[in-house]
Formats: sequence, C-alpha cells, structure tokens
Amino acid sequence: MMIENKVKSVFCDSSASNELRAIFVSTLDGKLSGINKTAVQLLNVLGNAESFLPEDHIGLVRACMNTRQSLKRVCDFGEICIVWSYQLSDKCNFVYVSGAKLKADENISNSIEKRQKSEVLPLIKVSRAGGLRFCNKATSDLLREFDLEDVLDVLPFSHRELLQACFQGELALTEARCINDKTYVWTYEADTESDEVNIFMRDLRISHEREVISDSSTWKKRELEFLADVSGVTKVISFSTYKLLGELGVNGVDELLSSRHRGLLKACLATSTELTEECKLLNRSIVWTYYPHEDGESVQVYGYEAV
Repeated sequence: MMIENKVKSVFCDSSASNELRAIFVSTLDGKLSGINKTAVQLLNVLGNAESFLPEDHIGLVRACMNTRQSLKRVCDFGEICIVWSYQLSDKCNFVYVSGAKLKADENISNSIEKRQKSEVLPLIKVSRAGGLRFCNKATSDLLREFDLEDVLDVLPFSHRELLQACFQGELALTEARCINDKTYVWTYEADTESDEVNIFMRDLRISHEREVISDSSTWKKRELEFLADVSGVTKVISFSTYKLLGELGVNGVDELLSSRHRGLLKACLATSTELTEECKLLNRSIVWTYYPHEDGESVQVYGYEAV
C-alpha cells in the first residue's frame, strides 16, 4: 500500500470522529513519542516518522522552542492533506506536534504557501567555531529572496563576536542587520551540551516614536534592548547591551535600571501601555521605553543613551 493510502487510512476512519488528530511529543532533536491513539496508529502503520512529517520537522521544533511561537506546516499526500501544528509545552522542554486532516472547505493553494512562509522563521545552527551544522528551509528561502549563497551574508556583522559572547554569559543575545532596506533581528542562544549555538530570526517591530528617536542627532547611535518577564527576570539582551555591561564593569541589566523597574514591568503589562523612564549612570543618561510583548507575559525594553 502506498504511503498516501496508509496516511488516508489513519485520518479517514469513517467509524471515528471527523476530528481525528495525531498528537505527538517531540524533543529538541526531533524524536517523537505518541500520546494518543491516532498518533500510535500512524507510527504503527508507517513505521518511519520521516515519511509523514514535514521535511523540516527538526527545524520547526527548534524554531518553536526558541521563538515560543506556534507554527504550522501542510503536507500533501495526494488525496489528503495533513496540517501539522507545533506548540511549545508549558514546561518549555518539549513541543506538542499535532496533525489533522485539512478540511474540504479550506483553501490549500497560494494562501497556505504564504502563511507557511510567514509562520516559519529562519533558524541556523552553528558550532562554537562558526561551522554550519544546520539551517531550515526558511533560511534557504531568505537567501534565495536576496540572491545570496552564504548564511554569513544575512547574519550580523558581529557574528563571530556573538558566538563567543554566547558561551561567556547565560543569556541569549540579539543583534540586527539591515539588508536591502529591511531590518532583521537575529537571536543567538548557546547550547552548552552540544557546544553549538542556535541562531534564529524575528521581525523587528518598532513604533514611530522609536524611529524618530533613533534618527535624532542628539542620540548616540547605540541601541540597547532586553526582554524581561513580569517578575523582572531578564531573558534576552541585545549585543549592544552586553557590550555596555562590560564597558561599565557591571554584572547585569538591573544595574542599568531604576528602582521602579519591576513596577514599570507590571504596569506596562497590566495597562498594555508604553512607559518611559530615564536613568542616570555616573555621567551618562539612558532613557528606557517599556513595550508590552506580543506573548502577553513579557516586556520588551528599549534604551538609547543620551549624548
């Protein structure tokens, strides 16, 4: 029996519910364990998971973990299409992979292809020395869009420094690069167990106010940024912030902020309002602006150092 018919036999059981869904648990390396009857049946019928999962399954799992975004991919098996959804677990150490038959009234033409491109983010995995270990399809699409061949042509200019800095600190680092008038923000996160670095991209979302401030000649051209949860725990910092910490000889972002920092975090999330605070550091002055993050649990904080 061809693979198309085997997949169809699992998802089109007339005696079962119309909402048949295969639910797996996937670890970071892409290994699956079946947790519901349909998932177990699919594994038993097909044996090799690679035959029915998206070809960039591992990349989707890693992107889901790193970006905390739910991702989707459609696999076409001739007479049946399966929509695979990737969602991070509450414990953040595994991903739920859920597959369901595409409904007959859903349009699977160009709209699906466009949605996939917008949902799947570029992901690159390199060794500490900088050797390329993995890149997902979204990365290849990005290179093709700009007619480039080397991933270094889309990564930050400080790529080598970022790799080493990742292993020196405990936080993920971010840095932006502008290509053809488009700005891409890359996040570097060290995997100490494998001695590798995961590099993934997110969209740069800035308000008009930030654009005006950053273009002002009265501000130093250095962008400071970090992501914090409501309790004040810092998750990600920009490379510029990392370098400023070393320059000032301080241990953490908290030493760059005012005593009202945690209160501002809570107020920002509670009111969904942008808030601003100026902090004095010796002969320096930094203005921090707090923005509610789209995940509803964190705050993105941007800072510009006054001249």
